[in-house]
Amino acid sequence: MEKERNFMVGMSKEDITPKLGSRLFAYSFERYAERVLDRLMVSVVAIRQENETVLFVSADLCLLSVDKCEAMRKTVAQATGVKWENIIFSVIHTHSSPVTKPFVGWGDADIDYLDNILVPAVIKAATKAIAQMQPALMGVGISETMAGVNRRQMNENGQVILGQNPDGPYDPTMTLIHFKAVTGENIGSIIHFAAHPTSAGCNYSFTRDWPGLMIDRINKITGAPCMYINGAEGDVGPRLSNGRTTGGSDENYVIQIGLVAADDAEKAYYNINTYEVPTMKVAYGSILLPYVKPPAKEEVEKNIKMLESEPDELKGVRRSQYVQLQKVKAVYDSGEQFPDEMELQQTVVTLGDLALVPACFEAFCNISLGIKEKSPYKNTILLGLTGGCYGYLPTEDQIPIGGYDVDSFRTEGIVSLVDDTDKHLIRQNVELLEKMYEESR
Repeated sequence: MEKERNFMVGMSKEDITPKLGSRLFAYSFERYAERVLDRLMVSVVAIRQENETVLFVSADLCLLSVDKCEAMRKTVAQATGVKWENIIFSVIHTHSSPVTKPFVGWGDADIDYLDNILVPAVIKAATKAIAQMQPALMGVGISETMAGVNRRQMNENGQVILGQNPDGPYDPTMTLIHFKAVTGENIGSIIHFAAHPTSAGCNYSFTRDWPGLMIDRINKITGAPCMYINGAEGDVGPRLSNGRTTGGSDENYVIQIGLVAADDAEKAYYNINTYEVPTMKVAYGSILLPYVKPPAKEEVEKNIKMLESEPDELKGVRRSQYVQLQKVKAVYDSGEQFPDEMELQQTVVTLGDLALVPACFEAFCNISLGIKEKSPYKNTILLGLTGGCYGYLPTEDQIPIGGYDVDSFRTEGIVSLVDDTDKHLIRQNVELLEKMYEESR
């Protein structure tokens, strides 16, 4: 019984739906919410063992910048007393949510929403979750789902478009982590699966997209809160019957894929065979990802003039290229040094033989599969869009093929990361997992 008292879990959620008229994220700059299809929420699971407390936060939003996410984690840490490094902050990536990250072509983030709606709601949910912690048991159930599909389809011209590629990498694994009190009542659940929540497409509603039906199904079955944390969804979208991975303006696709995901989440829940008190371990590390060398200043200035000579063409990728070149020029003009590498502060959490690995990218599927394959833990899941998001992270083999996501990777930041960043990320996370595993034996 002493061991059971030593593992404490609480869960809570709060409404974060903005007011109608707020601008929606992506597809079109002039897209404003006209109605609420279902309300956006932020959910928090608080876990304590020994003297260590971890908060898993999931917000029904599209994107957060890494800087803003870190600032929010530190604000929540001050309010709760939990170390900010132990606040694992994810977004589900629904595009039917407010603009919460500055993005080329879609304008600045809605700071008023972030500061006055999101942050207070996270603090409130976190405080409640901590206050509600009680001795708990954990069970893990796994199922397979065909709710998603690789979305890097090649058209007749040899160009990669956002469609469906059934032969491309795809991980059908859906993982459901369920917590219940030692006295028997349900505390809450976390569902993990990787796919873009884009079935609502270019609608004019606030909605959690297809994950909402899945969350609500488990909530109805258990009578307890449920949250969704996305995975390596960079090249995976919902498997829609229109042959695409976006639903246009037809919100019926939300129901179509949501019911598939909900059925498979229910299977995962009923596939839980045992509940036990896991040992929680938390490890910290630095992930170092090299940058490419910037082009010479003369080349940068030449390319800027070339792009400025056709102002009507400064859209999409070309606009992103132009913005990046301006940033490179600004560094040259300031006399500052270009960074050699990106340093990520990593927090990995293990719960028994389950390892949870955050990644602040829209990572491609094979990155998650690569970490999972080499991890010493029985179950390893990559938490995508966690700790903020730097943008897409493709695998090296996909970069020569191109496509929207690869172009985005190339133009993210002042200079882009090297082509084999996927290998660096996999190797360093696996090294951290191996060290944790050896120290726990």
